Amino acid sequence: MAISKHLEAHNEQKRKDNHELGLITAIHKYQQLKLKSDATGRNSRFKSDENPKGTPYSTLEDAIDCANEGLKFGLIFTQSVICENDQQYLHTVVRHINDTETLQCKYPLFVNNKENPQAFASTVTYAKRYSLHMLFGFGSIVSDDDDANSGSPEPVNNQRNKF
Repeated sequence: MAISKHLEAHNEQKRKDNHELGLITAIHKYQQLKLKSDATGRNSRFKSDENPKGTPYSTLEDAIDCANEGLKFGLIFTQSVICENDQQYLHTVVRHINDTETLQCKYPLFVNNKENPQAFASTVTYAKRYSLHMLFGFGSIVSDDDDANSGSPEPVNNQRNKF
């Protein structure tokens, strides 16, 4: 969307005169809240004595609730599935109601079994959740960051060479 420099300067001055926020200022104010999404989900595949119902995790609804705190600052978001060059992506856009700037990300959707609609839906849900975490910059009350250990090969017992 092309906007003339004159109109852009006019809109910026109008925002300042009305003490209205723009996208970056609103994201800054939102991130000052240091929010973390709840973890109301339970992964029953990882039960333990400590967690007989399964390991807690942040659901998509938890992430949306956390992102929607941005409404206080005029932040809104949209998410849609798009296809480019035979690859599907989740396209997430964060906007501010007084601004034409956007924050965007395209999260690639990889599904092993394309004939399984549940697998596709699960992939989209995962992408939606993590796209919101990334663009808004919030974490989860349950840390599910294992420093990429679950996606890495088993460690090799390396011994240092002594010279």
